[in-house]
Amino acid sequence: SLPLKDDDLTVFVRLGTDNIDNYYEYEMPLKLTAPGYYNGENINDQYAVWPEANKMVLEFKKLQDAKQQRNLAIGSNSTQEYITYDESRKITIKGNPNLSDVKTVMIG
Repeated sequence: SLPLKDDDLTVFVRLGTDNIDNYYEYEMPLKLTAPGYYNGENINDQYAVWPEANKMVLEFKKLQDAKQQRNLAIGSNSTQEYITYDESRKITIKGNPNLSDVKTVMIG
């Protein structure tokens, strides 16, 4: 098998009234820790295992803007996923999610 590379893995956060029909999902690629980075001296360095590039900053306005974009493109109550991108980050919207009515959060 091929060795794992930067961006081969992703992390996502899904927010919605449920995890199936009405949600926002924000997904980003992950960077790997450099081989040999941990040498016993960096035990208190939080970025030794989780590079700073993997820090997820979730701007709710970007989710809302993506939903408005989706509504203009295909309508407001879509049963299909609508996907758009914020640079290398993927935003998926399904159904009619509302940030003021979030009942579930899924991280994977």
